[in-house]
Amino acid sequence: MSELAGRTPEALPAAIVAAKPPAPGLQLTQSQGVTQGKLLKKVMPRYPEMARRAGVSGDVVLAAIIGADGTLHDLKVISGSPLLRDEAIAAAKQWRYSPYLLGGKPVETDTHITISFHR
Repeated sequence: MSELAGRTPEALPAAIVAAKPPAPGLQLTQSQGVTQGKLLKKVMPRYPEMARRAGVSGDVVLAAIIGADGTLHDLKVISGSPLLRDEAIAAAKQWRYSPYLLGGKPVETDTHITISFHR
């Protein structure tokens, strides 16, 4: 609970969930525990003022590829309020992962990310 105490009101909890089946080639899909363990930098989104005033909360689910360089690519919104989507994408673009290795070489990995906006 101490990690919540130091956050600003705009900072929100975020969670990672992997859910896509393996793609052909060298793309891998990781389970939630493995994906979360590879996360090096997580930037929390700001709660959009318009969403706050409108009383909008909930989850934004994103699909992305964790690149061989550890950055997220091809971010796409799967679900979530239009008032929350831009901030979720902006935060996720700043996340960094340690690269996944297959045979000692970095590979791309599909993942789904759930970012929760709760007041």
